[in-house]
Amino acid sequence: MGLDKRVAKTNDAIQDALVFLAQSMPLEKITVTALAKTAQISRKTFYDRYSDVNDLVSCLRNNVVSRFEEVFVPPLNCNNKKSHQAIIDFLDFAKENRELISVLKTNDSPYVDLAIKRRAKAFENYLIESIHYSPEKATSIAPWLITFYFRGLEHLTGVWLFSKNSLDENDMVKLIDLLFYSPIESIKKDDV
Repeated sequence: MGLDKRVAKTNDAIQDALVFLAQSMPLEKITVTALAKTAQISRKTFYDRYSDVNDLVSCLRNNVVSRFEEVFVPPLNCNNKKSHQAIIDFLDFAKENRELISVLKTNDSPYVDLAIKRRAKAFENYLIESIHYSPEKATSIAPWLITFYFRGLEHLTGVWLFSKNSLDENDMVKLIDLLFYSPIESIKKDDV
């Protein structure tokens, strides 16, 4: 178990070093040498985990994308209790990783686009199986709706994390619930 704590500590140090360095230079200018020095690890330790800085950024982005996807799945199942907990878990993750999210948002390839792409087929299947859309209609509407959901979640999270506002976590849960459930409920009421 001691090894797991050391690995986690090293991974955290690498992530913290990336965030620190990204505050003074673009991601593409950050080197492995600078990361290792800032994280107080050897270059070998870095290379044991990642092939280069781009690989590190990709891994971190995938982690954020996975968290976006996790909060999106429960609304598709329409399980309010599970959905509320997933949203709270996501908001906790966002608060804990505020600086990392800020760094990843400034990169040329937004992580939300990856989440949209990875969830599109599952959302299409949801529209067909749960709301009884025709495959043609689901294929047509899914990209629009999923983009609305993920961009909305990204925007709400960004405003909450990076601007001065008086919204607390409960307000955010309600807003994200509205974002997810209103269109789904509206679709279900329509004659599909």
